[in-house]
Amino acid sequence: MSIVSAEYLIKAAGGIQQSLKLYTPRYRIPMEYVVDVVDMIKCEVSETGSNWSSHGTVDHPSFTRLRNHLDSQGYIQTSRVSVNGDSVLKEFYLNGAKFVPGDRFYSACAMKWHLEKYGES
Repeated sequence: MSIVSAEYLIKAAGGIQQSLKLYTPRYRIPMEYVVDVVDMIKCEVSETGSNWSSHGTVDHPSFTRLRNHLDSQGYIQTSRVSVNGDSVLKEFYLNGAKFVPGDRFYSACAMKWHLEKYGES
């Protein structure tokens, strides 16, 4: 049986840690999904004959899935208060644009402009 000193193990572990490189994930989403889409509700109330409608925009479902994935993996913290209020928590790339802790993760409409300016074409 060989005996190895704790000092040797600590030095060896330090060398291993220094040789490891952290991987920064690189996500890609087709630009045709980095858009908002119309979200409309129409209601007809037959008893009174009145009707109303409500419409607005929401992120494309594929962009929403990406956003939810990034949130579940701890890369962003989503905000339900503001559409452009998501905060980046861990470094990652999206379509070549680098996001670092403290950056904002925008809604699809605003993200399209950001990726066109800072991402890969």
